Amino acid sequence: MLGVDCSVEGADVVITSTNIHNELEFVLQGASTNGSLTYNGTYKCKFYLNGLNLASQKGAPLEILCGKRIDLILNEGTDNVLADAPNGTQKAAFYCKGHLEVEGGGSLTVTGKARHGICTKEYLEIKKSTGSITVNGAESDGIHVGQYFLMKGGTVTVSGQKGDG
Repeated sequence: MLGVDCSVEGADVVITSTNIHNELEFVLQGASTNGSLTYNGTYKCKFYLNGLNLASQKGAPLEILCGKRIDLILNEGTDNVLADAPNGTQKAAFYCKGHLEVEGGGSLTVTGKARHGICTKEYLEIKKSTGSITVNGAESDGIHVGQYFLMKGGTVTVSGQKGDG
């Protein structure tokens, strides 16, 4: 794909995009007990979670380093699980540098073993069509948001955190 580079080391994947013309879409599925996905880009994009079960032994299993709007779609009927590595320097098990908007009828379960469960530098919007989001443990905040949290629907459950909900 023009403007998109990908590097893979074991089950750790880094995607770097220089695309500034088209909204990219990624489908994430499969399982690894020792993997991660890091996305670097400068243009809005969509990530479809389609039965992703990802745990990292190094840092964050899912890290989106793009300051634009990021759509996270939990595909209907899917269970998606993220857990980060303990004792790491990552900000969260799921970190987004930009504006995170979540939708779709699936579920997402997150465990933050080093710091936060979910962290976004900008806002977090849970749309009306969202299924369920569960943070079942975090060494700090269950959900940490830089700007604001807006919940229009869905179910969010946070427990086992040592900081704020």
